[in-house]
Amino acid sequence: MLNHVRHAVLLVFLILGSQDFIVTAQANSSRLIIPSIELDAPIRTSPAPFVRRLRTWDFSKIKDEVALLQWMPRFGEPGNSILAGHHRDREGQPSTLYRLSEVQVGDLILIQAGEQLLIYTVTEAFSTDDRDLSILRSSEDEKLTLFTCHGDYDLESKMYRQRFVVVAQRSG
Repeated sequence: MLNHVRHAVLLVFLILGSQDFIVTAQANSSRLIIPSIELDAPIRTSPAPFVRRLRTWDFSKIKDEVALLQWMPRFGEPGNSILAGHHRDREGQPSTLYRLSEVQVGDLILIQAGEQLLIYTVTEAFSTDDRDLSILRSSEDEKLTLFTCHGDYDLESKMYRQRFVVVAQRSG
């Protein structure tokens, strides 16, 4: 079955003309794949608590992966599966979701979960305030929401005041 996943992923990349971008599928792991920005990143479940004092989530334990927020629906289930990751690392270097703002409506997002390949199509891409919790709203459809820090870094609060959000619907 794993070979079928690899073949499906390679077929998608060949169709999109991204032959230089190679994805390695691994059994019993999950990966976020966004061909349009050449992203292939591991996914891990994270509690990522909301820190009321800071008015944002604590992603300090997330490094080079993206976090599937705990208590949200799993991939392939009805609802809004939420993924988050860093825009820049602690040294200010581009991190996992640095290029998320380049994703456009109509782009494909692939979730490789073990031997299963889920395909989503981007329906929205926008910037919002860092306190906008509407991006967490549930859905009756299979929906995927990704977000990362965006905009200028606020030196006083030591935070980004905007988030870039990508919303996608299951299409395959």
